Amino acid sequence: MSADRRPRRRVAVRVARCVLAAGLIAVAGCGDSALWARYRAEKSYWHARRLAERLQLNPALATDADYERAMAAFREITRAFPPGVWAGTGEGPMALEVGEVSGRAAIACARIEEMRGHEKLALAGYARAISDYRTLGSVGVEAAAARAELLSELGRGPDALAAWSVVAADYPPVDPARHVASQAVLDAPLRIAALLDAAGRDAARDSVLRAADRRLLDGLAGARGTRAAPDLWLALAATRTARGDGDGALAALRGVLGEPADRANASRRVMTLARTALESGRPDTARVYAAWAAIGAAPADRADAMLILARAWEASHRPDSALAAFGRLLEACPEAQDPAAEARFRRGAILEAAGSWEAARSEYRALAAARPTHPLAFESVLRIVRYHLHRGEIEIARVEARRALENMDYLIATQRDDEVQQLARRTRADLLVALGDSTGACDALADLWRRYAGTTAGAEAGMRAAGIAESTLVDRGRARGLYRDIAERATDPGSRQRARAAAARLGQD
Repeated sequence: MSADRRPRRRVAVRVARCVLAAGLIAVAGCGDSALWARYRAEKSYWHARRLAERLQLNPALATDADYERAMAAFREITRAFPPGVWAGTGEGPMALEVGEVSGRAAIACARIEEMRGHEKLALAGYARAISDYRTLGSVGVEAAAARAELLSELGRGPDALAAWSVVAADYPPVDPARHVASQAVLDAPLRIAALLDAAGRDAARDSVLRAADRRLLDGLAGARGTRAAPDLWLALAATRTARGDGDGALAALRGVLGEPADRANASRRVMTLARTALESGRPDTARVYAAWAAIGAAPADRADAMLILARAWEASHRPDSALAAFGRLLEACPEAQDPAAEARFRRGAILEAAGSWEAARSEYRALAAARPTHPLAFESVLRIVRYHLHRGEIEIARVEARRALENMDYLIATQRDDEVQQLARRTRADLLVALGDSTGACDALADLWRRYAGTTAGAEAGMRAAGIAESTLVDRGRARGLYRDIAERATDPGSRQRARAAAARLGQD
């Protein structure tokens, strides 16, 4: 570009920017303040979201100042665009869009408090968003579902049950403004049923699922052919699966295939049919759908379809056909991590059950070598040790266990993924239990409890450690201390109750 053309281009850019700014000012000045407000709200939300995304990259490294900066950006949106002004019903669709941005900012503030571990502040924030933006259903349902989810994670079963019931009862399954399904509302009956099941309230659970079935059928009566219909059919299939109605679930999934809005997902829906048929004890039907889904599917989907096909052969008690099908999956899709890992593990289990131990052990070792951090790789290591212990081959078991413990120590030292760390530590503890090293096992399980006290797996490890301390090591003081710690800090109510009972029993000794 010549030197005399560069200044002209810079001037043109400045002129264009001035024209754009003038146009925006003119729009605002001509009475359409909602358009200008939406632009400002969305721009501010984009900036605040960037700050929040930085926190999510590595929350452990975020400082209090980082959290406060992100929250201040979202709070400024709710201050600049208060719900009393923008969340009404008569201001027009564009004004309501501004209100929705403001509502999402309010929910984001609560989510950041949740990330920081400030659960009470987060719950209060979600409750305020529900109240302040009650005229905006999309904001209300998102806040209500987030509050219910947090209560579930905290182990507050009765409160979570009440919160999910509000989501199910107070919000429609299809957003009347956008005519799309609300996934939170569709999921709510299943979440309620799971909580009732955990509480042993089977009759109430069945009643909730029957009511959800009727509500979904009523919704489908007016939603056929719309964007919402596929999600309603899928929710109906999930509800019927939870009820144990396999035939009804398959019928609902076939309904999805007839919806024009879902044609692009036909192959994936057929695979869901195959999976549902398999889980419902219909392996012959599963094979038909799995073979259909595999035709022309993308590589990742094809691997899943081939896995269902092989598992269907296994469920039909055809081990030779299953071995061959798992083998074809490994040849065709070796890079499909989860399907390939399951195929290798299932081949090992089939061969072990058939008495071909050397071939089975080769499969287990191949899995552990190829994908050492996969959950089934840890299970493979344990199966090798337990096999020899079961046969009384103690020395071979110890050799295998020592090798496995070295691998666990290596993974613990080198892996930064928290899930891998937890699996490696748990497997290490299981190996020590299998070898009869009660002191080492108790220490390893107690360490798991200290590191993962906020998880169900951590509480289970703590209870196992306390049990070993009490019964095998006969160290009632250590057992009592672990039980009391679990009773105080575990998030799972069942674990807390069992730990309190055990601590009270030992306190009477």
